Amino acid sequence: LGGNQLTGSIPDSIGVKLDFSRSKDLGGLMIEFERAVSNGLERAVLLDPTFSYDPLEILYPRDAQGNLIPRYLWTIQQCNEIFSEICRRMNGISQSSSKKFALFIDEYDSFVIKSLQAQTNSDNYLTMNNFFGNVFTKLKANSEFIPFQFITGSSRLAIRGFWSGPNN
Repeated sequence: LGGNQLTGSIPDSIGVKLDFSRSKDLGGLMIEFERAVSNGLERAVLLDPTFSYDPLEILYPRDAQGNLIPRYLWTIQQCNEIFSEICRRMNGISQSSSKKFALFIDEYDSFVIKSLQAQTNSDNYLTMNNFFGNVFTKLKANSEFIPFQFITGSSRLAIRGFWSGPNN
C-alpha cells in the first residue's frame, strides 16, 4: 500500500507508513518514524498545495561534548523522548490544520522478533515488551490526531505481549 493510496483514501489525512522490518535497533526505528511522518507531510502538500507545516526537526541524543550519539547506542529513555516529541509535533500539526494522521505500521512484530533472537540479556524481552507496550498505548491515546491506525504483524508472541496494555 503506497503512501498516496493511504492518504487518498481518507479525506483530509496525512498518510504515514512505518515498516518496522526496516529497522535494526530502537534508534533506527525512531529515525524511520520521523522519516515516515516527514514523507507523509510532503505527500500531503503535493495533494493539497494550501497545506503547510513546520518541519519536524527532531533533536537526536548528543554526548557531553555535543556530538551525536550513534543511534544503536540510544537508551530506551532517549527513544521514548524522541517518540513523544514526534507525537507532540504531529499533534501540533493536526491542531493547526484540518488534517489528521492515518498511521499504517507494517510488520510491527518483525523488529521485536529480530531483537529477541539476537538477545544476550534475559531481560531483553521484558524491556522490549515495556517499550513497545508504551509506544502502542501512546498511539491509542492520541486517536484525536491519529484517528486512523492500522497495525499489522503475524507473531502471536508479539500480539499477546504488546496489546494487553493498550486494550485494557
